[in-house]
Amino acid sequence: RLFNVYSPTKHTALIFDSRIDRGVHALIEGVNALSAEMFQKVHIHPSTGELNPQHESHIHVEYVFKDGQGNAFKNFGLTEGGVTVVIVRPDAMVGAVALSEIGVKKYVSAVFQQ
Repeated sequence: RLFNVYSPTKHTALIFDSRIDRGVHALIEGVNALSAEMFQKVHIHPSTGELNPQHESHIHVEYVFKDGQGNAFKNFGLTEGGVTVVIVRPDAMVGAVALSEIGVKKYVSAVFQQ
């Protein structure tokens, strides 16, 4: 269960991804740059398709999940076919939904005054 991954001491960056290509590398780099002391990272693949080890080489995460029944994508209101980062606060509430590296940076800047 995804809820078992959330940490009371760290933010959790959920990377909902059904494709990784050049267009999303900046977003992935933005997530990779997040401090391991403040963030844990989770890569979530959609229910369709195969897990691709080549994808994982671009993302440095603590956990990788396949959303076998599509519940994670559905419950966060996301569709398969792109990349979205959902940042969950330590209190398990959604802090941000980011579609770009700028969105991730804005959240970090606002919350951590960086």
